[in-house]
Amino acid sequence: MPPDDLDPLSPWRAHRGSADDTPVPGDASAAPEETAEPAQFIEYYDREYYLVVRFIVNCGASLTAAEDAAQDAFLDAWKLMSVPGKWAAIDDPRGWIRAVALRKYWRPPGFRKAPQTILQPVMADMADTGVSQADLSVGALVVMDALRSLEPELQAVMAFDLDGFTAAESGGYLGLTDQQVRDRRKKARKILAAKLGITDSERSRD
Repeated sequence: MPPDDLDPLSPWRAHRGSADDTPVPGDASAAPEETAEPAQFIEYYDREYYLVVRFIVNCGASLTAAEDAAQDAFLDAWKLMSVPGKWAAIDDPRGWIRAVALRKYWRPPGFRKAPQTILQPVMADMADTGVSQADLSVGALVVMDALRSLEPELQAVMAFDLDGFTAAESGGYLGLTDQQVRDRRKKARKILAAKLGITDSERSRD
């Protein structure tokens, strides 16, 4: 959890642990029971925020741009949670938040400039893997450079793939058919393999 001075959710966290009964959006005293409580939103934010930031970085964003897109997306999520029945109508909150954040990143007037580096917080969930952070960072930077060489649509396909989404799920969020996702994923993997020096025999063992 980020420090209070860096945490945009600190007002909600303070309210959750406070005896103050002033109504806030999502509080039972301010809205029908069907709306989400602040605690539900905070739990969702804490679970997904850094994963969404990493997802947007995998789509070619700088860390700052990824954080901006993620925060905008979570603001949209809070607005939905504050309207009776809206949040419950979302079948896959995990995919929905990524798709919204991606649209925020891709918003006009066009794609933002690709970042030159990726900072440590994006890889915070990898800290206990037993791999040297120095080696992990170098390896991640090499992969990120290769990902940034892809077309934006291929970046998005690979970002969904890296987060464990199926071709059907990815296609639903990107406006593509299952086969189109598989074709683009195959193309992206071929480009990445060439840039990373992976041979056909090594790819066939994966």
